[in-house]
Amino acid sequence: MLASVVVDREVNFVKAVDERRIHQIFEVSVWLKGAHALIECLGGVLLYLVSTNTIASWVNAFTQDELIEDPNDFIAGYLSQMASHFSIASKEFYAFYLLSHGLIKLLLVVGLLRASCGRIRLRSRRWERS
Repeated sequence: MLASVVVDREVNFVKAVDERRIHQIFEVSVWLKGAHALIECLGGVLLYLVSTNTIASWVNAFTQDELIEDPNDFIAGYLSQMASHFSIASKEFYAFYLLSHGLIKLLLVVGLLRASCGRIRLRSRRWERS
């Protein structure tokens, strides 16, 4: 009888440790998602602020050496062509998309972290009673 109680407590302890580890991995993934959302928001704001001519000149400066070395380079040629056809409407759409998508993800991250912290408080209270 005593042995089964000890085994039950050990099993409960192992489950609690596994559950804590899974929760830690979950929290890290949510924080990483939040960092990605911030980068999206920052990218959206920067895209709103930078002109299409500036973007085209940056891409041309970035691909110029590669196109001089190999004029038929597919990636550099494609990037240069896309930058030259990048319209103001496209820029504003991408900026709006990045900013709105990032903000929605940030709201979800905040909600998940708040709910996660609430569960931790409930669990700690439950363990204190036991």
